[in-house]
Amino acid sequence: MTEKEFLKILNSDENFDGSKTIKYVKDLLYSDGESNAKKNTIKQIYNKMSSRKDAADIVKDNFLYILFKTQPGLKSNLLKYVFNNDSLKILSKQYFKEILRTLNAEEKNRRAVGEFILRIKDEFDDGEEFINENLEIIIKNVNIYVFFDNIYRLKGMSEETDELINNTIEENKYALCKEILQDSIKCDYQDEVRVDDIDYEDYSKTIAILIDELLESEAKKWIDVHEIGHGSSSHTYSIGNKVIKIGAPRTTYIMPNDPTVLQPLIRTNLRTKNSDEVFACIEIADEVDTNVRYNSVYKEKLYNTIFKPQRDRGIRWTDIHMGNIGILKRPNSPTLGGKPFYVDPKSVGFDKENDNVRQAGELVSLDSDFFYKNETPRDAMYYGSTEIYDMLEKRYRHERALRESKDLTREKLRDLVLEYRTEVNRPKIALILADFAIMEDKELKKFFKKYKTVGEVENYIIDRVQNMSRNKKKNSKSIEEQDEDMEIGD
Repeated sequence: MTEKEFLKILNSDENFDGSKTIKYVKDLLYSDGESNAKKNTIKQIYNKMSSRKDAADIVKDNFLYILFKTQPGLKSNLLKYVFNNDSLKILSKQYFKEILRTLNAEEKNRRAVGEFILRIKDEFDDGEEFINENLEIIIKNVNIYVFFDNIYRLKGMSEETDELINNTIEENKYALCKEILQDSIKCDYQDEVRVDDIDYEDYSKTIAILIDELLESEAKKWIDVHEIGHGSSSHTYSIGNKVIKIGAPRTTYIMPNDPTVLQPLIRTNLRTKNSDEVFACIEIADEVDTNVRYNSVYKEKLYNTIFKPQRDRGIRWTDIHMGNIGILKRPNSPTLGGKPFYVDPKSVGFDKENDNVRQAGELVSLDSDFFYKNETPRDAMYYGSTEIYDMLEKRYRHERALRESKDLTREKLRDLVLEYRTEVNRPKIALILADFAIMEDKELKKFFKKYKTVGEVENYIIDRVQNMSRNKKKNSKSIEEQDEDMEIGD
């Protein structure tokens, strides 16, 4: 394929969106390789001496245009292909600045910047030296948020480099914190009116001040801050022995405190300027060991040290997964500068103080969200990850049934009924409660003789509610049929 032919298909209607650019590059190189394999030595020498370019030269001479003609979401794939081709990977150094600018200009490709830098460090013998020498080009051509996201790939090359990196972040910390905040909530707030009501400038300064104070208390620098968690609506950063989480509002900001919950130093809502709506939440707490796997050992620890104690104290946590579980590195009590620091529970949305401090090595719940009291109606609860919760809840109910089967009382019966109350079936539950309330002791004794275990009582409650619903539908239908009969009679 000639250069003219290649450029023609590159600009064809079939490639109007740049989705086939990489395919055309591969076809060009493949066809050239095929034809060279079939040529005899004399013809190959002739082609080298003639003005006709080989495929690699065509790509090299038109690389920036090829990059431009590649669909935004596929530019990182093009670069991977370039790195994997020995004759083309030099382009990554030759057009280093232009590639950085292109990736940085398109949000879809910003995360590819780090991969691009890392490949240069790994693919070339002088890769690290090249990156070190071109650090200022990276700083000038990459968004501060993207730069910050990749400092772990850049730090440690030299003391001068580290100082330059730290100074760059320090000088741009407000812009950085603004981008972190915007990225943390963008999945939840696409409404332009609400976004316009957010005072990003003010809150970005607040976040920067919080981080500065943490850096001072932990004797760290901005270059030492690194991301340890990135969800669809939150960012979590490690700063020495502390962790700061910036993300979407808590579903249960006001929640029951418990020894099993990691105690925060700060847990506060951010609100919009005019409508006073909560749009984000910032949390600061001690760093914990998150190397927890859902195996038989941790499965038992999770049940016996977190789930069961919470349920026994009347608390339901409905977002249990191993990413939300950690091992304490120090006592579960707020500290600042290595010293105990008192935090008013109401200032962090908790209903009371932690009355039983867990020690290093024990498990805790990391994510202070989706915590409810038992009396919360079920349809008022929100659920995050339910697989582990459902399994542990089933086990808890079974064990409780075995414990309580021999001593069912009127009070326990009432509590069991209330557990099945929701906004939808409140009237039905009220009727069942009324039936038990007026039931004499002799009748209640007969009831407990028939329904001997907690599980049997729970099945009775469920059946009663379902029967009431069916009878209501049946009665409604009967009334409609009577109306139809009257119409026919008329």
